Amino acid sequence: MDDVIIGDGVLTPEEVFAQILAAEKAMADMQFAMTRSVTAKLDDIFGGAYAGVWVKITDMGRGIVKIDIWGDGKADIRGLFIDWTDSAENAALKGLVIKGVDVTGTTTGNDSVKFVSGDSSVNLNGEVLKAAGGGVDAAIALGTPGESFDFITKTTLTLTSASGLLTLDSFAGAFLGARATSVTVVNADGTTTSGLSTKIGELLGFGFFDAKDDRLVVAEDTIVTKNVFDNDLSAKGATVIQWYLDGVALKENM
Repeated sequence: MDDVIIGDGVLTPEEVFAQILAAEKAMADMQFAMTRSVTAKLDDIFGGAYAGVWVKITDMGRGIVKIDIWGDGKADIRGLFIDWTDSAENAALKGLVIKGVDVTGTTTGNDSVKFVSGDSSVNLNGEVLKAAGGGVDAAIALGTPGESFDFITKTTLTLTSASGLLTLDSFAGAFLGARATSVTVVNADGTTTSGLSTKIGELLGFGFFDAKDDRLVVAEDTIVTKNVFDNDLSAKGATVIQWYLDGVALKENM
């Protein structure tokens, strides 16, 4: 490779290569910082008592997806289930790695998973499994049975795929399910009942990740208003919640 002359100086091939690597890293870091996230409430009850469970899916870039799970504090969240669409599942499942401090087991397979291998109590048996088509792609056990050792009301998972194609868009049209035990509910007379269990789920919509960018040019000391949601595509169970100003995340709206 010949030396490259830039301006009045001369860069060696090694210096050119180093600058290319630095530029690629800067671009990757920029994309990494521009995370997109969606929050879905799993509120379709398929058996048992009601338990509020929310799932926030964040595209961290570079083929990494973070999933935050939390409840209303009245249930032990024992498992999460994911059923990607047929068009997304192959890329998502290829070399899928699921990590988290509360993860105690995982089972994956194309539309064939009914429970976590080694912990059959983490299952979606019944109507919720029918809603998922008879089997899901991934089942994730959280913690241990009962509440004597742990009582999980919130946790975080990290998903990566060997395909490198796992993104927020992979979850468009996906089915999410959750298994919760040790549920406490408030009865109509004000008393409470504890020790219940539930299976809940939500079918995420297609295209609800398409939040169109909105740009405004504002003169100094001028107030401009605009509905930035008019051109966005959304669906039941999901809300785009990240705000940016000049590429910098500002805050989140739950």
